[in-house]
Amino acid sequence: MSGEKTADKAVFTKTSDKIMTFYQTSSPAMRLKADYSGTGYVEFKIQETRNADVTPGWRTIRVLRTEDFPFDEVIPLNSESRFIKLTAPALSGNVTVSEFRVADADGMGLDDDINAVAGVSSENVHHTEYFTLSGKRIAKPSQGICLERIIMSDGTVVNKKVILKSF
Repeated sequence: MSGEKTADKAVFTKTSDKIMTFYQTSSPAMRLKADYSGTGYVEFKIQETRNADVTPGWRTIRVLRTEDFPFDEVIPLNSESRFIKLTAPALSGNVTVSEFRVADADGMGLDDDINAVAGVSSENVHHTEYFTLSGKRIAKPSQGICLERIIMSDGTVVNKKVILKSF
């Protein structure tokens, strides 16, 4: 991701930027809030697949264009999918993703009052640590999968799986 990344937003500034997420169990829907700032054309893709490791067949769920922003919707997912990818293959400006949530199997976690990482914002994060899947601490994430541990200023700990892919 070439743009700003914080606990409460990610900014797409280049066509090579991506956000990918994996979820273990079936999910009926995802929620996405995004906005575009710029003067030209934008194409922002939301895609899903069952397996991102072996010849992934990414299915495009939605393609957002300039007139679709600001965007704030719940999007149905295929029950077989386990990965979601956000990309901006055409971009003249910035796309800011301020919310990206995947519901649990019962559809919970998409309402504003239910958030798996409630209270996480750049203002109350004390520090962030990164680990490999085998538990080895690393200075910063690189391409692949790692674990992110966010330590809040009140001592609360939030753990997330992070998938970084560069092309």
